[in-house]
Order: sequence, then structure tokens, then C-alpha cells
Amino acid sequence: MVVPLLIKIVLVVWLASLAFFLLRNLLNGDLHTQGLLRTQARDARLDPERVQLLVLTFGSVGYYALSALNGEATYVEVPTDVEGVKEKVRSLPDAPAWLLSIFAGSNAVYLGGKIIRKQTKET
Repeated sequence: MVVPLLIKIVLVVWLASLAFFLLRNLLNGDLHTQGLLRTQARDARLDPERVQLLVLTFGSVGYYALSALNGEATYVEVPTDVEGVKEKVRSLPDAPAWLLSIFAGSNAVYLGGKIIRKQTKET
């Protein structure tokens, strides 16, 4: 049981380090995020569909990562070298249907917003 705990600790430290360095570079201005949440880089208005896509994507990934770290894993049977013998192997948890629905809906809202903005610009 020591190895899974060690892997969990290393993974959490690595993800925390990644988040720290991304946030630090973001605050220092080393990461160029101009236009990330806007249709035009010089436009002062935020696009709501881009904001909701970013928030819900990070929220979905965060929920899934936390559920995987909390041991909500599934077990799958994998064939071994011996014919007819299967071994149970731990796997990542299945994503809940509601989480996939939120993720798909968020992307649909984003794409719908892009289409509407493009059509209103052309008219």
C-alpha cells in the first residue's frame, strides 16, 4: 500500500507545481493570454461563451482528477499470457454521464456563440 500512496503524493505535488508555475508566469506576464477570452484581442469585452467554456473545462477536469485521486477507480479484466486466465487491473474511473453532458453542452454553447457572432458580423 506504500507505492499507491507514494504515487498519489508525487502526482499531487507535480500538479501543484504545474499550477504554481502557470499562475506565476501568468501573473508575471510571461504567458501571453491576450485575446484568450475575447473574439478580438483589442476588444475590451469578454465573450461569455469563452469564459464559461474555460471555467467548465477546468472544473470538469478538476472533478475527474479528484475522483481519480480519491480512489474511485474501476477494475477491468485483462488477458494474460496464459490462455483463458484473466487478471484484474486497476483503471481510471469512468466519467459520469452528467459530467460528459456538462462538458458537451459547454462546447455546444461555445460553438453556438461563435456561429452567432460570425453571422451577426456578416450582416
